[in-house]
Amino acid sequence: MVDLTDSNTLLDYGSGKGIQYKTVLPEDENRVACQKLQDYWETSEIYCYDPAYPPHQNLPNRQFDGVISTDVLERCHQEDMKWVVNEIFSLAKRFVFANIACYRASKSLPNGKNAHCTIRPSVWWDVVLKSITQNYSEVEYCVLVKYIWLDIKGDEPVFQVLSNLKPSEQGEIELSPSSATIHKIR
Repeated sequence: MVDLTDSNTLLDYGSGKGIQYKTVLPEDENRVACQKLQDYWETSEIYCYDPAYPPHQNLPNRQFDGVISTDVLERCHQEDMKWVVNEIFSLAKRFVFANIACYRASKSLPNGKNAHCTIRPSVWWDVVLKSITQNYSEVEYCVLVKYIWLDIKGDEPVFQVLSNLKPSEQGEIELSPSSATIHKIR
């Protein structure tokens, strides 16, 4: 989506410690290792925001071309979801990309509760998104709702894509071979 929207500045909303921007060495299309994701995406800035990690607690007071939020929304309480999703979209000029796990986390919080406190089906997430995105028509979005498919071979991720991308642009979304798209909602 960075390339699709010609984005140059990114916000990682719920970035944690931001290790993914310091230690990952992805390869470009010529299989040349890049030093950082910022180099790979050819962006001028990646801003990390995470209210639970003190060095990244400062919510920016400006917009970014794109906002990325991976493995975050399922950790927010259901009653907070609309304002959190609205905040994410309010910080984006061009796109929002998120993925949401729809299954229990392997970790528990110190109080014993599961870390994924909002486990809802994609239809629920679609209603939340549509209630917010009507106010952000200029922002393209792609949200991958992730399920775990269990069968006798084991488990593998299955994604449902919630997006406002035009059908010709949806062809640009590539998932790894180990994932399957089961449905697209526009």
